[in-house]
This record gives sequence, C-alpha cells and structure tokens, in this order.
Amino acid sequence: MDVATWAAERNNRMSAAARYRQLKKSGRITVAACLSPSLSVAGNRIALPGATLLSLVAIGCASLGVWRVGSDLGWAADFVVRDGFLSHWQVWVGAAASAQYASLRLTRYARNTPAISVDQVLARLGPAMVDISNEPNHESAAD
Repeated sequence: MDVATWAAERNNRMSAAARYRQLKKSGRITVAACLSPSLSVAGNRIALPGATLLSLVAIGCASLGVWRVGSDLGWAADFVVRDGFLSHWQVWVGAAASAQYASLRLTRYARNTPAISVDQVLARLGPAMVDISNEPNHESAAD
C-alpha cells in the first residue's frame, strides 16, 4: 500500500470534525484559506445580519450629513459637532455611502455563497493539506 492510499483510507475513517481539528492544530489551515469566500462556513450566518447593521449605520450617517447641510443653510438647529473633522457634511455623507456599499457587497456575498459543510471545506483544501511526513511507515503493517 502506498502512502497516498494509506492517507486516503485514514482520512475516510476520520470524522470531518476530527480532520478539521487535526488540520487546524497542525497549522495546515491558513488564515487565507479560512477567509476565502469559497471556503467560508460561518460567513453566511454573519453576512446578512452584518449587512443589516451596516444599512442602519448608513442611515444614521446620512441623517447626520443632512442635518449638517440643513444647519449650514439655516434650516435646522445647530449641529452637534461644532469643530473638527466630524463637523463637515462631506464626512458624514461619505461614511454613509461607504457603509451602504459595504452592506450591498455583504448582501451579495451572502446570497451568492452557499452554506457548505466541513467535509466540503476539507475536500476543497485537498490532500496536500494533510501532513503525513511524521506518520510511521505502515507498509509493513499492511502485509
């Protein structure tokens, strides 16, 4: 039995959670692999609530921007921030646009990325992620 066949049989016997823990402990699952949109497991559960929260932030920032413009034109009461960086309406409108854009991107990500299981994540990582160099030689045991 060659090493690749032995590793494949060993991986088939292990549960998905055990394989994930083993790969995570050995450092074979990198940060980039965990953050990749195609490998994200928890991302779908967080993306839509995050998008909703960002939409509310965008509404709040836009309201402050409109209030500042109204204050400058004399249509509204004095703005809460009198001096400094946050006293300009352009800052608030820019923050609102950025938050809304991020919300739209998160919504699109959540709707286009299907929820995947740990087995599918490990299948996408491939056999190169499993380190078998420290494993004992099992060829004699198979005979």
